[in-house]
Amino acid sequence: MVDKSTSPLFSIIIPCYNQAHFLPECLDSILIQKYKNWEALIINDGATDNTSKVASQYQQKDNRIRLIEKVNGGLSSARNKGIQEAKGNYFIFLDADDLILNDCLQYYASILTDKINFIQSGYLCFKKSKDDILFKRNKIPQYVNFLESVMNSNIGPVNGFVISSEIINSVGLFNELRTSCEDWDYWIRCAKSGFSPLVVNELFAAYRFVPGSMGKNSLIMLEEGLFVINYHHLKVDSKLIITERLNNDSDYRRVSLSYLIFSCGIALFNNQSEAIKLIKKDYLEILKTKIDFEFFSKISNYQTFRNYNVFRYTFFYFKSSNKYDAFFYYLLENDLVSKNDFTKLKKYLLPNPFFSVITKVLKRIEL
Repeated sequence: MVDKSTSPLFSIIIPCYNQAHFLPECLDSILIQKYKNWEALIINDGATDNTSKVASQYQQKDNRIRLIEKVNGGLSSARNKGIQEAKGNYFIFLDADDLILNDCLQYYASILTDKINFIQSGYLCFKKSKDDILFKRNKIPQYVNFLESVMNSNIGPVNGFVISSEIINSVGLFNELRTSCEDWDYWIRCAKSGFSPLVVNELFAAYRFVPGSMGKNSLIMLEEGLFVINYHHLKVDSKLIITERLNNDSDYRRVSLSYLIFSCGIALFNNQSEAIKLIKKDYLEILKTKIDFEFFSKISNYQTFRNYNVFRYTFFYFKSSNKYDAFFYYLLENDLVSKNDFTKLKKYLLPNPFFSVITKVLKRIEL
């Protein structure tokens, strides 16, 4: 239970593994917050760069910043270490290349109560600086059925959430066996425990696009996502498509297709041609289905918007520009993307969506 006599203490958990060069900008985004009752825990997860040096310099500047050293155990392990060492009653999870924006802590503190203990904010994705925006998402409808939404797909970048110690005490720690999609697994567990976030349509979170960093190993990301899908939909521990469930379980079929298309897009995003071939051959061909545009527009805001952007680079899969156009227009007509974003991205639509133009598009968007 939150102590009403004191203002909320935010514990901001920042795992860092060989990203010391991004750490100052992350910490500076916290230091400029007007709200002062926070602590930032930098978890050095066995980094081999100068993470400890950078973190120590900031620790000396401000005693609200703490450096915690540990042997390398992965992202979930580092977050769990931070949770265990934290003193706060609310938690925010940042990666070392993430930022928080716009006096978000002050706003969060003003609305948190015993009943409002789980928040999701709008977010943006940026390249070299937070003004170099790739896309943003600040219109997220309130969840009608949070469990249904999160079972269909991941719902947002992890740094766009605030959760209370009450939730952590109820749901537990991050699953350290998951090397990817650990946040998706956690939000599903939150939903199954009866928690649902209040959506705040303000841009309070920013995550950085670093070429090659998103899904460095697309096949591992695919397998981990399928594990989450299989575990929570079918109660099966498997990183493979359960083919016998495809025809008699439409929800399972659709979420599998959504994640497969997304994974294929990430592989292309990172120029992993062998991964693309394997995903298409061993996974997509199993489904043997047409893409359901309407479904992609309904599954959840984060995955829809991610698919929306990924599909800019995977239009070869659509085979025709008419199908490609149809998907984006459906998003636009249903207010799932802004007209400005749509107009800006529409220029990437080309009349001949085949492999011959992939190189030109990648050069144009300067990956």
